[in-house]
Amino acid sequence: MATDGHALEQLVRTVEEFFLPKGCTVDVRKRIYGETGAQLAELDILITGRLGTTEIRWLIECRDRPSDGRAPAAWIEQLAGRQDLHGFNKVTAVSTTGFAEGASEMAEKAGIELRTVSDASPADVANWFRGEKFIVHNVVTVLEHAAIFPLGEETLERKAALDEKLKAMAAGRSNDPFLRTIKTDAMVTVPDAFTWAVNNLPELYSDLVPDNPEGRTIHLEAQYPNDDDHFVIDTSTGPVRIKMIRFSGRLKLKVQEVALAALKTYKRDDAAGSVISQAAIFPIDVEGRPPLSFELHNIAETGETHVIVRLRTPSGPVTL
Repeated sequence: MATDGHALEQLVRTVEEFFLPKGCTVDVRKRIYGETGAQLAELDILITGRLGTTEIRWLIECRDRPSDGRAPAAWIEQLAGRQDLHGFNKVTAVSTTGFAEGASEMAEKAGIELRTVSDASPADVANWFRGEKFIVHNVVTVLEHAAIFPLGEETLERKAALDEKLKAMAAGRSNDPFLRTIKTDAMVTVPDAFTWAVNNLPELYSDLVPDNPEGRTIHLEAQYPNDDDHFVIDTSTGPVRIKMIRFSGRLKLKVQEVALAALKTYKRDDAAGSVISQAAIFPIDVEGRPPLSFELHNIAETGETHVIVRLRTPSGPVTL
């Protein structure tokens, strides 16, 4: 687990969200500002919502500093001050290195709950997980040509503006995202649109030969007839709706073995030391795909195992 705190915060957030009632909001790295606009604090995890007739504000602070040793009592004292200042109903401190002498006594006086996240061994998780690797089958799309067709009802002026935009993109910026999805308003590239079209037709790659460097050549016409789910291209005359994209390209099947990166245990730091959850984490890095994290989270209370896929970004993992 990285020591920038992001991975720890996401692990804790993931588990706590399994238990929260509907209507609760979870914010990670929430900034608190004063009346003048100056930042007063940054909160690792802030959970807000309604429990019965009471509005709750639950702060969870995470500490992942292996080189600094156990979390000191001074950190707990700081959290107690933050609790009083911001009026939190509950404060929880989570450490990856345990807690130093005096921290437990300080936490008990302040009403702060202590928890830990630590490495687990295969024997620790043997009751629900046994494995060190799994196989990923990844379909790689290689776009070689695309022809974009607007809706037939578009005016000649708008079609001319579209042609001008496409020529500009073909002149050297063809990999820029210029297709806008009406459904989410996201900007995507033409290769992305090709990948999406292929993913919607699994019969295209169901019998691909693994690790064939040439792959298979395909020609595909992707239609976008739905009024609430199609592409547009923004031009000088406004957004032009796209009716169809004719793709030519190749499909390859890459088979990759993914090794287990970490086993983690999330538990209460009390006399019982009761386990809240355990996790098995696999980083996935495959050609043509963004870096992902595949995680299995076993909840001790229910025995359920939840599967989470995250996008690994420079600013921390993002749940998909």
